[in-house]
Amino acid sequence: DKASSGQVSLDVDSNSDPFVAYGIVNPNEMDMSRKTSIYVRSWDGNTWAGIGASQPVTDNGQEFILRIASNDTPYLAYLTKDMGGQVSFPQVLKFDGQNWVQAGTGLDLSGFGAAAARLQMENDENGVLYLSLSLEGQKPDVYMLDNGTWELQGSPDFNLSGTPNFAIEDGIVYLTGITDTSGPDAWVSVRKYDGTTWSVIGAPQLVNFAFDHSLVALSNNRLFLAVRVPDCGTPPHCNGYAAKVYEFSGAQWDEFGNFSEAGGFDVLHVEIRESPFEELVLSFTSGSAGMKEPSVFTFDGTTWTAAVTSPYQNELVSGHTIAIGSDNTLFTAFHDGNRANNVTVKTFGLGGPAPDPMNQTTSVLEGTSIAITLKATDAEGDSLIFSVSGGADQAAFEIGSSTGVLSFTTPPDFGNPIDLGDTAGNNTYVVEVTADD
Repeated sequence: DKASSGQVSLDVDSNSDPFVAYGIVNPNEMDMSRKTSIYVRSWDGNTWAGIGASQPVTDNGQEFILRIASNDTPYLAYLTKDMGGQVSFPQVLKFDGQNWVQAGTGLDLSGFGAAAARLQMENDENGVLYLSLSLEGQKPDVYMLDNGTWELQGSPDFNLSGTPNFAIEDGIVYLTGITDTSGPDAWVSVRKYDGTTWSVIGAPQLVNFAFDHSLVALSNNRLFLAVRVPDCGTPPHCNGYAAKVYEFSGAQWDEFGNFSEAGGFDVLHVEIRESPFEELVLSFTSGSAGMKEPSVFTFDGTTWTAAVTSPYQNELVSGHTIAIGSDNTLFTAFHDGNRANNVTVKTFGLGGPAPDPMNQTTSVLEGTSIAITLKATDAEGDSLIFSVSGGADQAAFEIGSSTGVLSFTTPPDFGNPIDLGDTAGNNTYVVEVTADD
């Protein structure tokens, strides 16, 4: 008497162990609300165990997101449903080691509970949690969880239709969403928060007829957007949809990858992530004749490559999502799509050597000052001071002593390189950084 809700959320902890949240609906509910019971489980290498004294975490949830903070605390955000089935009221919980409890205070929930709501949650590289709350067709409010209090970070100036998505890097918060401003048109737009104000990234109406989207920011200030768009000449009425990737060049969004196929190729969901090696990982669910299979591609700086021949052969997939562990293991989770009570998690390595913390490389666009943000920890927990300590090109760099932000003293010019390291003049700069207590 149970059926999958078609949604699943996935994340990994610091040990690269996966956590999954999934929804189960009772189709026989007399109130027709079809409320969803949300279950959260983790994998310890041998078994899946429920997180909390009892499962489900809630029997009245929808539109849920699971995130694992840097201290391995699980957080769950979701919307409740009223008797009529209207998605309306947001909740945010955290697991305190024994029970799921309210996560923070200070959210302004006035106006919620009477109209359709949207929410999204993400944490940055330091485990700071961000939350976007909005009513359908209105501007979102973005919050940051600070010592148990949700602090408002302002409201990006766009009215959202559907669920937004975050990307957070080096203290900069990006939010992408679909705005519905001209009848059937669905425009993707991206906003940026620098700690003070929200601003538009590129054109305010970036991609038309976009029906799904995902955003990722790399530590070298490169920003990428993946979208699902019609793959035909007369949108929005198309038989097929493609996955496209765009990169922000600093002035505009340029197409960076196009995944389409003749003969009814139909993309249903796109998701873009970053691997521990700062490689792009793109996932999309696609297929034809009702059979949907996830595809995963990686971009190594030069080419897009299929990460694996589909391990989902002949599976009717829905609700597919991905997460990447610190050991470069890719996890995928999905419902089986035939509405049976079945959630599957699969895993495979993306390959590549383990990152060498003593020898890191990164790439930046010319004219960009910030090269990379470095991180270090002390065994005794002491504060560390970063300094530029060597390398053939050390004179070309400076670093924030407490932030670890390594920057060019003068933004590089690709046509006029001044590097001395590696091979002089080939736009490869060599610098040594030390962290000391």
